[in-house]
Formats: sequence, structure tokens, C-alpha cells
Amino acid sequence: GWGIDRVRKHQDWNGKYCPHRILSEGRWDEVKAAIEAELKALEGKTTSKTSSSAPKASGGTYTVKKGDTLSVIAKEHGVSVATLQSLNGIKNPNLIKVGQVLKLTGSSSSNAKPSSKKTSYALPSGVIKLTSPMTKGTKVRQVQNALAALYFYPDKGAKNNGIDGVYGPKTANAVKRFQSVNGLTADGIYGPKTKAKIEAKLK
Repeated sequence: GWGIDRVRKHQDWNGKYCPHRILSEGRWDEVKAAIEAELKALEGKTTSKTSSSAPKASGGTYTVKKGDTLSVIAKEHGVSVATLQSLNGIKNPNLIKVGQVLKLTGSSSSNAKPSSKKTSYALPSGVIKLTSPMTKGTKVRQVQNALAALYFYPDKGAKNNGIDGVYGPKTANAVKRFQSVNGLTADGIYGPKTKAKIEAKLK
């Protein structure tokens, strides 16, 4: 149910020049247009493109052609991107090469990431914000763990990604980044609306 207005670059929420190749080639609008076309196709507003001219798979494998992406290959062969990654041990879906032979069926590659099981995260009620002295304790750690599960680490380069039970500037920044991406007021203050949005994202 998301519209194209919800699509964001990695750069939009953490400042990193990413997706680097797409940005450096000036293709961000092209990517958004392709996503929008997919959304319309999924909603039944347009007829899906015929795949008769698409390269055919041989048995349970597929040879990557120029211009292929994992999402295109997955769609053409009725598998998920996650399945392709798992079967072929692909960590970064953007790193596939022309001529590479991908498995479409079979057992998952041993070096692939195991499917992540949903973990339950207890979140505290009330409001937590940057104060002096800084707020510390289990409630802060709960917020940090939940944000980390959604890849909004307090401090990606630090030990345990900065999960330390201290609501300092880096944790406030992680909350702010999460809020910014999820349509909330980006003030870095953990409160009822932020709690509800985190819970929704963790489901």
C-alpha cells in the first residue's frame, strides 16, 4: 500500500552517499519511475510486461544477462529476492555479475544468512529524551535494542553498536533518523507515537 512518495534513498536518512552507483549515474528518478511502474502493475492498473523475450532459465538455474537485477529475475521466475539471495549466498543484492549462474531452486547455500526469526521486543511507555544528566537503564536499552533490530543503530562503529543503556546524543540521533523515515516529527524524543511506530515496524 505504499506510494512512490514513501521511497527514500539511504542518503536521505543517514547522509551516506548511497545508492552510490545510481546517484553517480544520475539514475535516481529512473529508479523511482521503475518502482512506480511495478507498484501500478501490482495494483492491477497496468498489464504486466510479457516476459517472452526474457532469457530463459535452464532447469533450476539462470544465467545473469546485462541489465538484470535480482528483483527482475525473481519476478520472472516466481521466486522471492530473499530466496535467490539465500540459494546463491548473495549478501548484497546489487552485486550480481553478467554471466553469473544463479540457482532458482534447491537447498540454500551454507554461507547464506539464516532466515531471521521475529523476536519480541518489549518497549517502555512514557517519554525518554536527551537530558543532563543522561537517562540510563533498562528502558533505554529496550529502545536501543528495538531500533537496532530495525537497523537504526545508536553507534554502528562502537562495541555492541552502541547499545549501552544510555540515552545520549547518538541514541537521540537514531530515534531522530527513525522518526524522519517514518513520517513522525524528527525531534529525537522517544514517546507514545514513536513507540507505536517502532512496534508496527517490528511486526
